[in-house]
Amino acid sequence: MKDKKKCPFCDGKGEYCFPEGAAMDRSDGWYKCDVCNGTGIKKEVVMNVYDMIREYLERNGYNGLVSDDGECGCVLDDLAPCDEMNNCWAAYRWPGDEESDFYMKTVKNPDNNA
Repeated sequence: MKDKKKCPFCDGKGEYCFPEGAAMDRSDGWYKCDVCNGTGIKKEVVMNVYDMIREYLERNGYNGLVSDDGECGCVLDDLAPCDEMNNCWAAYRWPGDEESDFYMKTVKNPDNNA
């Protein structure tokens, strides 16, 4: 029989399943934790390109992307719905009009109301 306990080696963020009566010092055949693999060191989070770009944009105060011809733009919540970022630039959101809900531009909106 296996019990589930929080991992004592990575601040309780992973779970160990261990045989009944196993010692808490990992000497009795602990199973590996999802988070730290039993080492107490958390695994690196693997990010995809979209995550890396989104993180960079957020960290640097951008609101999304705009294509180099200005015809296409997207916000962080819906980043690259076209699956094409080859010709895109970091951009700021600007208010829209009757043609579009918003516009994305490479220059910051001085009103900051977008």
